Amino acid sequence: MSAGGRDTTLGDDDQRPERSDRWHRGWEQLTRLNGTTDPKVVRRIEELSPDLARMIVEFGYGEAYADRPMDVLDEQQRQLVTIGALAAMGGCDDQLAVHARVAINAGLAPAQVIEAILHALPYIGFPRTINALEAVRRVLERGRDRPGTAPT
Repeated sequence: MSAGGRDTTLGDDDQRPERSDRWHRGWEQLTRLNGTTDPKVVRRIEELSPDLARMIVEFGYGEAYADRPMDVLDEQQRQLVTIGALAAMGGCDDQLAVHARVAINAGLAPAQVIEAILHALPYIGFPRTINALEAVRRVLERGRDRPGTAPT
């Protein structure tokens, strides 16, 4: 894919010299956390906006995950914070499902993800709590349908 004459495609050719160090760190985090070398969600975004896909990789994963001190908050704790924030925002069910899967892949039990959402109930209300739990349900059901995608 090209934007302004520069290559903006993700993944397949991720060793191109125009990729920033932060992009490489972000891509490594993104693929590791998602448990795949082909994060389809970012590829779908790239089809509409290569710049947004680049920002997600560089900032969302390269800076917010790869460049943050893991001795302060570990990956599991970061995922619980992210899940709580997405649940509180509402309307982020797809992103919440992605991070619920990442949290489980990082070693959290489904019950811990569910409890984090339930803990937010007094602050975010019933509708957002219910919607967040439904997003987690979808992740868990997919895990039962396809072993290895989300432990139950």
